[in-house]
Amino acid sequence: MQTNIQTELQEISGKFAFSLNIWTSSVVKAYIEIIVHFINKDWQLQQKNFRFVKIEGSYTDKILANEPIKINEIMIDNTNNNNILIYYLELWAIGKDISFSTNNYFHCFVYVINLSVQAALKQLKNKIDKV
Repeated sequence: MQTNIQTELQEISGKFAFSLNIWTSSVVKAYIEIIVHFINKDWQLQQKNFRFVKIEGSYTDKILANEPIKINEIMIDNTNNNNILIYYLELWAIGKDISFSTNNYFHCFVYVINLSVQAALKQLKNKIDKV
């Protein structure tokens, strides 16, 4: 399946975007899912699981290593690990003579809204507790 997706990505003329899901299980095992979003040669929007792996140790500098990719943008949450990921991705791109700007990523809007709501609820709870 991985080979089919890579072949399909090589056949498209446009760029594609990645979204990442990173989480830790209840037994402290870390996992990452890399989802690729693109428009195929038939002009159909595609969203496919590009990679799903268990992460051993530090993962930020190895996620996209040695992948022949054309990155348009990356959507991430605002954890520090993702900021480090962008830094290492930029170094990787420079080493491969690939044009990459750290401006090509943005934080997931839904995640930012969730953080805002959580902060507001916390303040509201503090005020209610005082009553």
